[in-house]
Amino acid sequence: MAIDAAFEIAREAGAENINARTVAKKLNCSPHSQSCTILQRVKKAAYAKADDYRTEYI
Repeated sequence: MAIDAAFEIAREAGAENINARTVAKKLNCSPHSQSCTILQRVKKAAYAKADDYRTEYI
C-alpha cells in the first residue's frame, strides 16, 4: 500500500514530494518513528513501479 501511495504522490505532485508525511497522509495514518530507512525502500520501489508503468505505456 505504501508503494502505491508513493507512486500516486509522484504522479500527482512529483517524486520530490515523496516523504514520510505525504505517504502517511495518503494512507490516513501517522508517520512511523523509524520511517527514514523504510521510506528509502518505498521510494526505490515506487521508482521501479513508475519505470514499469512507463515501459508498459510505451
